[in-house]
Amino acid sequence: MVLDNLAHQFGSQVAVISIYTSGGSPPFYNSTAYQKIYNYPPPYWLSGTWYFATPWLWVDGNKSAAYVTNTWANHINQRLQVPSDLDIHISRTGGHEGSSLDMQIEVNNTGSNSVTGKLHCVLTENGIQWSAPNGQQIHNHVPRIWWPDQNGMSLTIPSGNGTTIPVNWTLQTAWNPDSLWVVAYLQSNTMQPDSTIEIYQGATMKVSDLTTGIPNHENETVQDYHLFQNYPNPFNPTTTIQFGLPENAHVQIELFNLAGQKVATLLNDYKQAGYHSIDFDGSGLASGVYFYSIHAGEFKQVRKMILMK
Repeated sequence: MVLDNLAHQFGSQVAVISIYTSGGSPPFYNSTAYQKIYNYPPPYWLSGTWYFATPWLWVDGNKSAAYVTNTWANHINQRLQVPSDLDIHISRTGGHEGSSLDMQIEVNNTGSNSVTGKLHCVLTENGIQWSAPNGQQIHNHVPRIWWPDQNGMSLTIPSGNGTTIPVNWTLQTAWNPDSLWVVAYLQSNTMQPDSTIEIYQGATMKVSDLTTGIPNHENETVQDYHLFQNYPNPFNPTTTIQFGLPENAHVQIELFNLAGQKVATLLNDYKQAGYHSIDFDGSGLASGVYFYSIHAGEFKQVRKMILMK
């Protein structure tokens, strides 16, 4: 119930995962979840007992007793005051609803330093009715699938760059598709003295709300320069590139091949602050990997696209 209240209080700002280990019973017990909570190193010693902490029982590396649930809201409020140079976006790339889910997790680094950590992605389900020893009848945030496993995926994102990771899941028919959520977060590799590990950035999205396509930023205010991953990718022969400008600027977007040779200039114009998109037609190019770059004011960023005919 405490987790439900936090998720309600902070909306999309907090991603919650509940762990049920060997003390639970179907549909809660999950061997991968058990490995996650058991292997999270090192355990901490409190009042003569060893406890095993998980990343979501702590709040983003806050060096406090975050296992005391009545202090979580204060820790979250403090953490929300710390700006992040990372952005995580979850979008659907395909799959048939009810049987499979094909997604991509886009992680962008707008900061001045390279970021190294582990990317975790979890499918959770809400509204599961099950009579438990504690009297709770409805259980939320129950992990169904861990990707790639309980250890996460090692990732390094250079300054001003981004990466897109494909995630593919097979959904079981017993799971309610209207109650499934995707949780993704990038976590530091550096452990602090109190056994916590900072979470750089996270994102959560209801599966039924996942859209196939470029993000819709129609009602958003641009905070930073940003170059999004083209969509679709791979593509044949057309794709869309979206970018954001926090201020008016002259924008140049160019396309390069693997040898570093400029293939085309896609945009060379003055643009107003806001989100913009351009369409690219690769009909005259050979299949392969290409790079597109943006130069707007002092901002530069490079991304990869794949033309597959």
